[in-house]
Amino acid sequence: MYERFALLLAENNVTPYRVSKDTGIATATLSDWKNGRSTPKNDKLQKIADYFNVSLDWLTGNSDYRNVQDLIKSESNDNGYLAFSKLLNERGVTAYKVSKETGVTQSTLSDWKRGRSTPKTDNMKKIADYFGVSIDYLMTGKESNDENTSTEKDYAKNETERKLLVLCRKANDVSEEEREDIINLFENTIDLYLKAKGIKGDE
Repeated sequence: MYERFALLLAENNVTPYRVSKDTGIATATLSDWKNGRSTPKNDKLQKIADYFNVSLDWLTGNSDYRNVQDLIKSESNDNGYLAFSKLLNERGVTAYKVSKETGVTQSTLSDWKRGRSTPKTDNMKKIADYFGVSIDYLMTGKESNDENTSTEKDYAKNETERKLLVLCRKANDVSEEEREDIINLFENTIDLYLKAKGIKGDE
């Protein structure tokens, strides 16, 4: 993963110190990354990706496309929307519902459908996260590293499971300690609810 960061440094003729100063990421964090001691957390990786105008998927080695624009060059706009349309049908949701729950405007989705424009990277990420797929899959209907990769690994059987998946992905952006706090709070809330309803949970 660091190799791609090093490539971006060389291409843009900047130093880790400059990136640190401009993004607020500690130089020690970048140094530990370079030396293989640790990897920056997702929020810091996203800052680096935004700084160089590349996708987080590309920076972390999960995509062959640096950004949505590169992906569009290799795939037609129709193909991108067809994958989105397929996800709508599979999950039983409407474009309006996606717009309402992600904050991506209906006009953005409408322009995408008509081939006028493609949603920006941040909006594509919101839509991809909503469905539990990568941006590559959203644009092409397949994962870049495996043409036959399905979305079943993150497939929600119903609306409730889909919402839980979205919440779980949001928790990935916090520290391990904060994640544990969230899990404990979630478990305690469920226990309190079940007791209030007189429902016995799993022993």
